[in-house]
Amino acid sequence: MKKIICAVLALVLALSCVSVFAEEAPFLAGGWMSPEDTAVTADARKAFDKAFEDFTGVSYEPVALLGTQVVAGLNYCLLCKATMVTPEQDTFYALVYIYAALDGSAELLDVQTLNIGVSPLADEEEAAGQNPAMNIIGFYSDKTSQRATMNIAALGDDQADVIIMWANSALETVEWLFRGTVDPDTLTVTYTGCEKRICTYDEAGNETVTSVYTDGEGTLTFAEDGSVLWNDSKENAGADCVFVWDYIAE
Repeated sequence: MKKIICAVLALVLALSCVSVFAEEAPFLAGGWMSPEDTAVTADARKAFDKAFEDFTGVSYEPVALLGTQVVAGLNYCLLCKATMVTPEQDTFYALVYIYAALDGSAELLDVQTLNIGVSPLADEEEAAGQNPAMNIIGFYSDKTSQRATMNIAALGDDQADVIIMWANSALETVEWLFRGTVDPDTLTVTYTGCEKRICTYDEAGNETVTSVYTDGEGTLTFAEDGSVLWNDSKENAGADCVFVWDYIAE
């Protein structure tokens, strides 16, 4: 069975406000640029190895390059699989931020643990009793506009936390955040209480968030071909969106 690492990306937007901006090249909010290929580059790996030379207690292994930011040097955002250096060898996923200086040195800036509890199912018996949202978690992109993204995380027995983002420009994004109930029979997520907010950024990358409303409602419908349609009852924002699941296979 295919094991999905990208399920941990479902919290990335909440942690770092990731979004797709330009039509020709995708960007992350605050001056970050998202690569078309998430494979870890040789330069990113070199900076990672330098930054972790004296790090102990946890072993981090980069599995995806999520973004870069040009500063006086280069910042990297890496999705890493972490293993505790203990007899139990517990594993988890984390966002690792690294600064690569112009002189070739590198520095670990931050580590943000993604506590999603990803547990790929080995068979149908193991799936019994699991939240049906485990079948839809992950990172999606709108193939129609190429400017919208969606992240889904599982919560509780039958809930899904969703963040949809639309890029108005490189300095402004619109976000819809909601929690819905997953119906595994109809392959839909039904939600109420959606919050719409606008995030703007100045040239230094500082963020200002303005809430537009908190009473949105609608559904997400998952087709057999893997596409997702968004029915936004509040203002029909998802009329032209067709989301497709992006993933990294382990």
